[in-house]
Amino acid sequence: MFGSRTIAASLVALSSLTLSPGALAAAPAPASAAPAMQVPPPRSAVTGRVQAFATNTYTTFLVAGQLTIIAGKGDGSTDLDMAVYDPAGRLVAWDFRADDRMLVNFIPMRTGIYRIEIRNRGRWFNDFALGIW
Repeated sequence: MFGSRTIAASLVALSSLTLSPGALAAAPAPASAAPAMQVPPPRSAVTGRVQAFATNTYTTFLVAGQLTIIAGKGDGSTDLDMAVYDPAGRLVAWDFRADDRMLVNFIPMRTGIYRIEIRNRGRWFNDFALGIW
């Protein structure tokens, strides 16, 4: 399992990722760029192990109208996918890319309990860290 320093390092590393059309890529800083912005700690974080071809489910309370970012990183051994469902069970955000980095951002339309599913598409377990901002 992850230690607390590994979790923090993984979540801070995730914060340096930027979305590009169809893919996630590390954002290199230009030589003249300002110092890196401090990333606030997630309001909720979890580490876990998802077994081969299995799904772990988590729930969190989200407020309508507030930007929500959910980011996760696995140990690199398998493909992890993330799906987020609203209180009515509708899929509202997802990351199904073929890697073990997960990132979604969305604005909930309803206040309530949202379900987050982490799916392991591989033949081995995968240890991961997940944060919600």
